[in-house]
Amino acid sequence: MPPPPPEEAPKKACGGSRREAQRAETTAKLIRAARTMFREHGYAGTSMDHLCANAGLTRGALYHYFGGKEGLLLAVVRQISEEMGAELDALCAGGENAWVGFRAACRRYLEMSLEPEVRQIVLQDAPGVLGARLRELDLEAVEAIQGALKDVMDEGFIPKQDPEPLARLLDGATNELAMWIAASDTPEQELDRAWASLSAVLDGLEVKV
Repeated sequence: MPPPPPEEAPKKACGGSRREAQRAETTAKLIRAARTMFREHGYAGTSMDHLCANAGLTRGALYHYFGGKEGLLLAVVRQISEEMGAELDALCAGGENAWVGFRAACRRYLEMSLEPEVRQIVLQDAPGVLGARLRELDLEAVEAIQGALKDVMDEGFIPKQDPEPLARLLDGATNELAMWIAASDTPEQELDRAWASLSAVLDGLEVKV
């Protein structure tokens, strides 16, 4: 009896894998080029032609994968936000206790507003360009803060309470302070002032023994 014909599924899967790899490579090139150009020239000062040329790709690729310049900005902001979140999560987990780690993460978030990429892209360009499209990222941040606050409450450093409204309050306060620092001509000075006020708020939450 002759052997059965070879199955076609592996070929399709292999082709699909190649397409996914090509997609990942193309999007990574565009995001990498955009992060550099948005940081150095701002969103408004970056032309799609120059951006695509720097990435070694066509405008068609940008439209195909991101729908345009605004969609690319959203992808860049998401990537930067994920990197920021990973660092802040590590600080929360790495403190000598949950409260020390949480306060260190709050301080570090304000410090990030001095970094050129965060300052220009995340805090100056993104709010005006993306508006409500940033809401998903905001809610992810609130969820992370809420989880950290639960740990702080469980360890007895602040009174037990509903963590969600407190997380929303602190997220709004830290975002506003970060944007204020980013917009200042003297950001280092505003960082000191911002942390003094935020630290006082956190001190007020703490259980006194």
